[in-house]
Amino acid sequence: MAETKKRGRPPVNKTAEVKIATTPEVTPTKQVKKQRALNELIDVKCIVHGGLYFINQQGLVIVWAEDGSVVQVEYKDLLYMSNTYRRFFEEPWVIMEQDVLEDLKVAHYYKDIINYDEIDAIFTKPPEKVKEILNKVPPGTKKLIADRATAALREGKLDSLKVVNVIQEVLQIDLI
Repeated sequence: MAETKKRGRPPVNKTAEVKIATTPEVTPTKQVKKQRALNELIDVKCIVHGGLYFINQQGLVIVWAEDGSVVQVEYKDLLYMSNTYRRFFEEPWVIMEQDVLEDLKVAHYYKDIINYDEIDAIFTKPPEKVKEILNKVPPGTKKLIADRATAALREGKLDSLKVVNVIQEVLQIDLI
């Protein structure tokens, strides 16, 4: 009798592995962030001297009459603004709550922004500190600081010639 050979690899002798029962591994669950409703109203403050307007997708005009004015804007309009008119956030021309900025993925534009209510306090700082601040802030904030400096000069609130010179030098404008 002829012996038949099986094709393929010869069987491997495996030793039986014994698993010891241990406490089950706990894998951290990813925290799911609550998604915003598209029609949620968000308070948006204008930080542009002279006001601002925005035309949403439906053609509705949203108007901020002056700097510092607050308008409630639907979240879907802010999404449209961030996708289509990114300059509103790059300059920045508007500010809102930090969590909304993060949801819109534009928070990185606001990392060096100055608190809107503290802009006038810049003019009381030493010239070196004013120069440091002006070199960090985004372009839209520089324009707002220039406008505020002009107004402060007219009103007599900005009286340091050294600070005026620093503002003129860094922003390349003439205040006087």
